Amino acid sequence: MLWLGGMANEIWDASDNEVCMGPDVSAPPEIKARERCPEPGSKPWETYKTAIVHGWRPVQAHSTSSHGMRLYIQMLEEARREGNYSVEYMRGLRTAVEHNQLLGTPPDVMEGIKKFGIHLNVVTFRLRDIPWALEDYGEQLRPFIMPVKSWINQGIRVTFEADGTDFWRPIYRLVTREITLVGSDEKIKLRPGEAIDRVTALKMATTWASEYMLAEDTVGTLEPGKFADFAVLDRDFFTIPVAEIPELKVVMTGLAGEIVFDGR
Repeated sequence: MLWLGGMANEIWDASDNEVCMGPDVSAPPEIKARERCPEPGSKPWETYKTAIVHGWRPVQAHSTSSHGMRLYIQMLEEARREGNYSVEYMRGLRTAVEHNQLLGTPPDVMEGIKKFGIHLNVVTFRLRDIPWALEDYGEQLRPFIMPVKSWINQGIRVTFEADGTDFWRPIYRLVTREITLVGSDEKIKLRPGEAIDRVTALKMATTWASEYMLAEDTVGTLEPGKFADFAVLDRDFFTIPVAEIPELKVVMTGLAGEIVFDGR
């Protein structure tokens, strides 16, 4: 699959109702047996490694968990050796991994992420799956729940995926850490200490997202020499009550200096 100037495989270490916590979290045998972790010789491992060795950029690896990322880093190291590439070359690929709802901050994993310059793209609606995972693994799993603030504080580039075309609901989740339980109207907050401010959330969708796309020379900020892409909102994103963020509406859009939408 060609995606964002690179090669994407829809899955790396898990599917919707599986994780790959490996040695990081214990659980009863029947729970651990469900874990889906790639290994040398498996389709995800060999697909990504072969693509990297032949000069492709790996992005959009759908991943979930701490041990899955550890294995991804091992695969990158294997590809680097086979392709005879430098670490700087690998960093220049800006490989990216998606979802990351149970990645946590294991020191060896964080070291590998920073070594290879891996970008973390979070899918905030996946937080709705966390309650069932907590039932399976218990409270030992809680420190692994999408610690966005901690990643950013460690200098890791973090972006997020919109809910379709809706950027405001993911920002609301990042700022409040609030989710609505599946099949219910009940709302809970997951690790509120990992909430970020709305300015940082906006950078994730603009400045840092342009780096993810290898396009920071043309988009991501408004400055001379870049495309004049902008959106005009119906209220001030920076000052409205947080509860109103999901209600924001775009009233005008400009692309490359041309007005392409005017809903006034």
